[in-house]
Amino acid sequence: MGGASLTKALGLVAPHGTVVVFGNSSGEDTPFNLFHLFGHEGVRLQTFFSYDPGVTTTLSDDLTTLVKLVAAGKLTVPIGLETSWRELAPALAALKNRQIQGKAVLNVL
Repeated sequence: MGGASLTKALGLVAPHGTVVVFGNSSGEDTPFNLFHLFGHEGVRLQTFFSYDPGVTTTLSDDLTTLVKLVAAGKLTVPIGLETSWRELAPALAALKNRQIQGKAVLNVL
């Protein structure tokens, strides 16, 4: 979330609650000022994961949980594009330009 949706979330979170940010696919700036936090004292804004090349981190437990949910049919993963890995550049461009709804699957065969 990001942009207007993050601004709205900051206005809705309970006092001492946490808003977790996982990316900013909208690419929008998040406009807010301190008045948005009145009535929401002690709120925390937390990034889920940030890709810092200088920091070693592992998401294996989180990824294991996601894979188990998909395997059990409790989490649906929409696939918006399935193509050869040789089509990586166009697939990345389509993802970047938000032309794909869902995930892109690149077959390595």
